[in-house]
Amino acid sequence: MEETKIRYLTAAEVAEQLKIKPRTVDNWRYRTEPYGPPYTHIAGQVRYPAEKFNAWCEEQNSKAIQ
Repeated sequence: MEETKIRYLTAAEVAEQLKIKPRTVDNWRYRTEPYGPPYTHIAGQVRYPAEKFNAWCEEQNSKAIQ
């Protein structure tokens, strides 16, 4: 059986890919309404599943084009 590995990004990596400040990514997590890419906590650290982050980016691009 083949093991599937999930890649996770840090907030700094997300910010770098989006060309924004890491503090902006942090602020998204503290908003009352859902905003920003989906994240999870792993061993007390915030991590962004790369696959879900990429899907979120595609969704944002689709919204911008409409």
